Amino acid sequence: EIEASRARVVNDKTPDEVLPVDYFQKLGEAELAAKAKAQFDNASKEMPIGIRYFTAKGKEDKARALAKQQSLSNETMSAATRHFQKIDDEKEANSLQDRPKEAMPAAIQKFTLAEYAARDKKKAEIREMHDNPPEMAVGTAYFTKMMNDRAAEKKADIERLKANPPPASAAG
Repeated sequence: EIEASRARVVNDKTPDEVLPVDYFQKLGEAELAAKAKAQFDNASKEMPIGIRYFTAKGKEDKARALAKQQSLSNETMSAATRHFQKIDDEKEANSLQDRPKEAMPAAIQKFTLAEYAARDKKKAEIREMHDNPPEMAVGTAYFTKMMNDRAAEKKADIERLKANPPPASAAG
């Protein structure tokens, strides 16, 4: 009976796409990079023009200095070193292309994908609530209106006192 149910579960199961072991790591790194880029874009909108200019100039100068250092390194390299460097680069490129991808265990893949789907669903729900907030409860709306009215009255009193201050004491 147990064997029959186990066989039925195994046969009913459709195979999912096998993911590489580092799939979720790369996914997380991509999310972090996107978040960092968004933060930088928001910060660059707020930063003064001079800081923005010199930040961009610093990045360009750093890239130019790195390219110059690499070209100088290649120029001063001996022929033998250049030859073996080229062989090592080719081996590394070939090994990355020819190497079979290590598969993620099925259980880890299944439960992690389910967790990512649940997390994405929660994020979408929160985003939806942020874009279209639910209506306030009746009691909350009543007391919020009362609080706003009191704040407006205080503000009006302060403005009235600023415009027409009370007379100073003559006893002083």
